[in-house]
Amino acid sequence: MRKLLIIPIHGLGLGGIGTHICRYMDGFADAEWSVDVINDDARPSPLPAVLRQSGCHILDVSSRRKQFWAYMTDIYWIMKSGNYCLVHIHGSSETMALELAAARVAKIPVRVAHSHNIMAVGGNRSNIARKIARGILRAAYLRLLTDAFACSRGAGEWLNGGRRFSVLPNCIDLDRFRFCPGMRKSVRERHEAADSTLVIGHVGHQSFQKNQGFLIDLAAALPKEADFEVWLLGQGDMTRSFRERARDLGVEDRVRFLGVGDAAEYLQAFDLFALPSRFEGFCTALLEAQAAGLMCLAHSAVETVTVTVTVTVTYLPLRVKDWAREIADFQVLPDRDRASRSGAAVGALAAKGYDAGGAALKLKRLYREMEHDQKRKR
Repeated sequence: MRKLLIIPIHGLGLGGIGTHICRYMDGFADAEWSVDVINDDARPSPLPAVLRQSGCHILDVSSRRKQFWAYMTDIYWIMKSGNYCLVHIHGSSETMALELAAARVAKIPVRVAHSHNIMAVGGNRSNIARKIARGILRAAYLRLLTDAFACSRGAGEWLNGGRRFSVLPNCIDLDRFRFCPGMRKSVRERHEAADSTLVIGHVGHQSFQKNQGFLIDLAAALPKEADFEVWLLGQGDMTRSFRERARDLGVEDRVRFLGVGDAAEYLQAFDLFALPSRFEGFCTALLEAQAAGLMCLAHSAVETVTVTVTVTVTYLPLRVKDWAREIADFQVLPDRDRASRSGAAVGALAAKGYDAGGAALKLKRLYREMEHDQKRKR
């Protein structure tokens, strides 16, 4: 039996990386493969349970951020005693070199680093000391990995430079996101939103990168007599400050903080999907929104790393007045038209390879190729 170790360096919170792992692990564990997944995040999340249902084993360890040396000790001994043939590390920066170093010392033959962004999480703040440290880590990262994945070409080029990497796209269960009028009605009734209310929705970790504060500013700029609400699905380290911002701007009754929920359900209830991210490696939420037949507004800075299969995605600079003007002209589609648009988007996304069906088989094939290449090099 082959043993695989997966390490998401930001934990298994409900975010893009954790969701990506769940989708590729669905149906992966079998008589040939045993899968262990490291989790250093003690915060409540449904993802560990999802992975267990897929046959994976969850290994809880010390927090990478709060107890770094204990974390490194934990993962080293897991690697040392686990008899793994392959480790797959998910992150967004060259700090993955730390896990790669532990894996090399533990003599794991295939060491895969997977880039999920075009900038290190936390923004682009830097000083001389940070630049030097990142340069050292980057050199170690490139030396220690044996293979590289990326969620998009931009994410791969940013972290790997000229080194070869493979793009492993963020896939989705397309049928779950196909527009369902009954689900739309049910979710809106649950939240007491009238059918005539324009719901501007967003799905994502509430953070500097995702920039939900822009949508709160947008809510404050829209006409007070307009019948609209902004729904924010997700939570994060900036949730409290965003709530305070909504209160300070007097729009707390227009902005709903929904917490963690099922994106496939909530996208049905939205009328318009808004993506004001400052940067993205690859935005899975925009795929999901298109599959749900939604009109989408997105920051023009992310256009090169997103996939557009419908004419309903409009890219705009981060200027509130531009977004407000676009929303003022927006017309909600009748259910029949939206269902037709959703069906066309689902078909187009499937044709481009973004359906989660078959994802596990594709990943197994890539792993086998990596193992074969390493054996040939020895």
